[in-house]
Amino acid sequence: MFNVADRDLIRSWLEEGRMRRATHVIVVVNKVWDDFVVYVMPGEDSREVAARYQGIDHQRVMEVYSLSMDMETQLREDRAFHWE
Repeated sequence: MFNVADRDLIRSWLEEGRMRRATHVIVVVNKVWDDFVVYVMPGEDSREVAARYQGIDHQRVMEVYSLSMDMETQLREDRAFHWE
């Protein structure tokens, strides 16, 4: 079963993404290893980046956060999928 990281951890990833000047933060879960995050940088397409991780080695994209949107609003959603 896939479990997504807790909101405090995701919040820290979003803050890190803003510091790195990323456009999106993709949360990837894995049945074997820990959850991890992928930062989408300017000039990259969030859907293309996510596709690199979906279904590979028991991985699954669980959420996509847009750093151009309000962070707390997205964190209150059951699952955030903001590709724009």
